[in-house]
Amino acid sequence: MDLLGERWTMLIVRELARGPKRFGDLSDSLTGIGTTMLAARLKRLQAADVIERAEPAPGVAGYRLTARGERLARALSELMLWGLELSGPYQPGGGSRAALMAMNMQSALDRADRAAPPGTYAFDVGAEHFWLFIPTEGPSVLRDGVPPHPADATLTIAPEDFGALAAGTPFTDLDAVDAGDRDRLVELLQLFQVPSVPS
Repeated sequence: MDLLGERWTMLIVRELARGPKRFGDLSDSLTGIGTTMLAARLKRLQAADVIERAEPAPGVAGYRLTARGERLARALSELMLWGLELSGPYQPGGGSRAALMAMNMQSALDRADRAAPPGTYAFDVGAEHFWLFIPTEGPSVLRDGVPPHPADATLTIAPEDFGALAAGTPFTDLDAVDAGDRDRLVELLQLFQVPSVPS
């Protein structure tokens, strides 16, 4: 807890769980953190072998999770699901970032009773872009940006409609555009939702 209990530390891990980020990307996504504080937290996480230097793009310096950090990110996904019980059911239009909702949806997806259809799925939600890879075996991978190879299916949707989708509204009832393998996307979206919170 001396390491993980420090303010901002777990939020840095949360951001890096979706792939490598530049210092500026982390600063922009963690509203309220000062650059001196961010630098100190990154240095401490590096010393603890949770993160390491990376190149998110050729010639661009940044940070990524180590293997140890990836294990911490998996534990964080359990905490995110647990936290849903504190906030109650998701309310569309509440201002949450789509990528953060997608992290909760991914955690629930990986624990679902039935397997999601394997493939790569791209999501364009307003100004946010992220993608989900479902392997034939093992946990899914959620990353910010565009996929490194063509997606099997792509969903373009407004943030408020993505919130409704996360809460369980079928995407066929929303103002969304899909491309690629529609049947596979529909099957995925039946599982890729914010989990219900027990009352």
